[in-house]
Amino acid sequence: LITALFTMLSSRASRPLSLARFGARASHKSRSRHATTVLAKAIQLGSAKIPADVDANKVIDGVYAWTSGVTTDGANLPLALPLKVDRISESSMKLSFITKAPSANEFGSAADVDVTVEQTDAGENYLVLRFEKGIFCPPEMTTEAALEACIDCKTLMSSMPTVIKKAVANARL
Repeated sequence: LITALFTMLSSRASRPLSLARFGARASHKSRSRHATTVLAKAIQLGSAKIPADVDANKVIDGVYAWTSGVTTDGANLPLALPLKVDRISESSMKLSFITKAPSANEFGSAADVDVTVEQTDAGENYLVLRFEKGIFCPPEMTTEAALEACIDCKTLMSSMPTVIKKAVANARL
């Protein structure tokens, strides 16, 4: 049984909901196992404790496999924006919702979700999901407003508890 705390998106992005059925642990001090810098403006969407008998990097593999297979034509999830999935390191990945730049024929991220494995001082591993504004998000928009506007993030997050449970089950040592 995976012990997890998932804070899901509510109608107000600044007030996440806790899904108590996952056996919640409210917070944990963590240090990242990779070099990606987490911006101070990021909003933590959720975290899941990875059991000790599970290969944490294989959990990322499982989440990556599912998200990279999500299509934008509505075949498996109805998304408004194209989804780009990048593997950043062995223990992290980034989901980017792609949009066109307002003033040019460039495409880039409107919003990003960073998925990382982080380790506490006690050696416990957590899968952590954080939302950040993308490079083509209007600078005057707050991170909270960007999260509220990104309906695709809500759609993906509604599937994440199941995706993570399956990834953990497949990553058992």
